[in-house]
Amino acid sequence: MSEASSSSDPVDAVPVVNQEPIVRVVIDIINENNQAVNADEVRARNLFDIRADKNLSWLLDDWQKQFKLARDIIETKRTGTNNAKNELYQWIGFFSVFQGVVLTAVAQSTTIGCQQSWAPAVLSLIASLVTVVSVHFKLINYSELNARVVKETHQNQVSVPAKNPVFLSMVL
Repeated sequence: MSEASSSSDPVDAVPVVNQEPIVRVVIDIINENNQAVNADEVRARNLFDIRADKNLSWLLDDWQKQFKLARDIIETKRTGTNNAKNELYQWIGFFSVFQGVVLTAVAQSTTIGCQQSWAPAVLSLIASLVTVVSVHFKLINYSELNARVVKETHQNQVSVPAKNPVFLSMVL
């Protein structure tokens, strides 16, 4: 095992997601008196310094716009995956209701004999085929949308909140 994964090192190895390793960096800020500084205080100071510098302020504003745009795109795609999942449930529900109606009609009918039993069976078979094909395509659509959401989230690192805002402000 390498030194980068030891517990005394500030870099902690995190499980691999989608064949890409994720690394978490922990930074402790210590003031002149060797006391740990409150992360919110450091973040506030750094943001104040960034806002005071014209170039850094412009970069921060640009980054915030890009971050908001990426977050909105991901939320739109998540809404699409939720809609696809709801459509799957609706297809299965419609199928169940249709089968219930057909079977109830057959069970309550006194005029259906052996000669007419093919009609409910054909209706049931057609409904089953349509449902299987529709659910198959909806599952493919759902899996593609979900893969896009995961890819976009990992590319933009939007869904992972900054555990250490000090590090984030130092990067800017």
